[in-house]
Amino acid sequence: MKRYDACSEAFIAGKPMAPDASLPEGMKTLLASLAAPANLPFARELWVENPAHLASQVSEPMLVLIGKKDIQTDWRADGDALQKATAKNGNATLSFPDNADHVLKYEPRLREDLVAAEVGARYNAEGRVLDSDALSAITDWLVEQSDGAM
Repeated sequence: MKRYDACSEAFIAGKPMAPDASLPEGMKTLLASLAAPANLPFARELWVENPAHLASQVSEPMLVLIGKKDIQTDWRADGDALQKATAKNGNATLSFPDNADHVLKYEPRLREDLVAAEVGARYNAEGRVLDSDALSAITDWLVEQSDGAM
């Protein structure tokens, strides 16, 4: 992790990253994607943001969805932080669909069987569909926000 942290610190400081060759392939891929020209304009800014802090400043109603099979976000840790941050405002609805992945599509496999490289490559694969619980959470929230006018 020291080599990864060093690369991350260089990135945040605006310096070029030189990922150590001994880093796992997934980490090297992540770091390279941050420095890709298409991502660079916003990657540094997003890398250091604290979503819970930002959410605590929102006064409008918001829906937060984190799939329990999202391997890029920890639904417990991130969900707890967002829940605590938004509790004071009382404007957030949080939902953690059991079988939704990072892009809220249905993932039938167990979370512990998911491999990052393969998961990312499948996000937009033909035949993948939005998780039904995620879809219900979205539509129910929209109906609630529109006072049942939908």
